[in-house]
Amino acid sequence: MKWNKIKKLNRIFYIIQIILTLSFIFFALIIIILGEKLSYTTIILLIGYVIICITLPIASKIGLLTLRNRVSVHLFRYDDSDLEFLMIKRAKLSDNWQCLTGALKKGESLLESAKRIIFEETGYIPALIFPVDIPQELYTENDEDEGDEFPPHLQELVKELKIHNFIARIDQPHDPVLNPAEPTDWKWCNFETAYKIIKWAVEKKTLRFVYNYLIKNPLK
Repeated sequence: MKWNKIKKLNRIFYIIQIILTLSFIFFALIIIILGEKLSYTTIILLIGYVIICITLPIASKIGLLTLRNRVSVHLFRYDDSDLEFLMIKRAKLSDNWQCLTGALKKGESLLESAKRIIFEETGYIPALIFPVDIPQELYTENDEDEGDEFPPHLQELVKELKIHNFIARIDQPHDPVLNPAEPTDWKWCNFETAYKIIKWAVEKKTLRFVYNYLIKNPLK
């Protein structure tokens, strides 16, 4: 999911900025101790540091803004009376298990996009599908979950993001047919198992929201 990639890049950006800051302090101390004038090398390092400090947060912001057109779909089914969710695994994203996600294409409605994503990634045609309004604060609140936190300078921006969520019931008995370019594995599992295998806290929270919604509003 692009959401996960962006946050991983943000952490890398912060590490780079910390290294550059420590380098600047180191060179500044050398200059003070030795009483030397700024060398060309030091000046270049300072200019590079300033440029990176300015551009990295901007790059992060641009990347997050692309999430406005993201669509997430939680597929579920009833095995007898048990509620199960389809989890997929993406090797490109640290082997993370998650729901279906994709980008809204030009000219598509949100519903058309959600149905296309389902069919492209699993081959399923949902028996029922409709949007679910997941509170935006789930993406920013701190709770007992671990990981998947935005750096401080992006907290306000995250509150402005809008990810379009859908839930879809699958009645087809056959296994999903995975898109070779997308998921690498799949499994139908109950909420407890799905919650456990998800790596990112934000996805744990959205799954928990969907689960509670379906418990209160069964869609059999």
